[in-house]
Amino acid sequence: MTKRRRSILVCLVAVLVVAGTVVWYVDRPKILYRVTFLPSMGGVETDPHAINDSGRVAAVVRGADSTEHVVLWDKSDRTEDLASFPKGYYVVRLCLNNADQIAGTVFDPNRVWSSFFRDADGRTCALDAPGGGEVQMRALNNRGQVVGHWNRPRGPHHAFLWDKTSGMRDLGTFAGLESLACDINDKSQIVGFYSARGSQWRAFLCDPNLGMQELGLSRFGPDATCCINNQGFIAGQFGSATDEYYVSIWTAGAGPQRVGSAGGRDYLRVCGLDDANRYFLNTHHRGIRLLRRQLAARWEAHLWESDRYIRCIDRHLGRAGIESVHVRGTNKDGTILALLATGRHPHPQAAIIEPIER
Repeated sequence: MTKRRRSILVCLVAVLVVAGTVVWYVDRPKILYRVTFLPSMGGVETDPHAINDSGRVAAVVRGADSTEHVVLWDKSDRTEDLASFPKGYYVVRLCLNNADQIAGTVFDPNRVWSSFFRDADGRTCALDAPGGGEVQMRALNNRGQVVGHWNRPRGPHHAFLWDKTSGMRDLGTFAGLESLACDINDKSQIVGFYSARGSQWRAFLCDPNLGMQELGLSRFGPDATCCINNQGFIAGQFGSATDEYYVSIWTAGAGPQRVGSAGGRDYLRVCGLDDANRYFLNTHHRGIRLLRRQLAARWEAHLWESDRYIRCIDRHLGRAGIESVHVRGTNKDGTILALLATGRHPHPQAAIIEPIER
């Protein structure tokens, strides 16, 4: 190689290095969130379920002996062990409000669902269904009202509203075959799904003053999600009877509007909604299949605001080694409760993800 060619080659390499460095700096996502990992709290796995507006977290800590502990944790690293369940019991859902009241659902060794309500003073009561039956709680508001559904063995689901004063109120099936309540805001507006005919489901809004209003068709009501905030803004899986990988929003003025779809993903669920009409989606990428193995499959969390896509949250955490983000809930200010898979731990880690700039 001549001296001239060698000089040209060196210059080309230098240009490529400089260009690569510039591209890396330009494309590097801005850090928009502060990540705080929750401690193990004496268990082998921590499953976070709910976060309130003061940043307190309701979680399930699983012990090495397969017991499950319901705990309340706050930012001062104070932990309260509220209840424990022996091996064979599974706490499948917890909700927490700003009064530190907790509602939960448990699956027992006999494959029976039951739910409870725990007041801030420690008093606990069961959510008993009319005439007996299994009860699954779905949401709790700041007034201590709980919604979900109950059913007798192999019977239809009935949406319910519960509070300490009136007990359980059966909301019926809205002239359909069965119904499920998914969420309730502080104005006692309830959203959920009811089955009108066979496998055809419809999303509904039940307003204490205006009655029931249909929001749109849904392919899989029992597995779909629907959330409502204190502004009456709704985000969920409705608007199509054929596609489950999409999201629609609803407002009183504009009605339903379809805003997003999975786009190459095999899972999509609304997993949180704050009072600024920002909502969070969990999605799962299929990856690629090679020699009977699934490669590059991953969970991602996405932020939308009304009908506008904002960002993939994973890209703005400023932490190396995070392989996936799975949102478990959010409070009214948009602080996120999540499970983060890092690859350095056998189980995903519970974490709080706080916006640096609100």
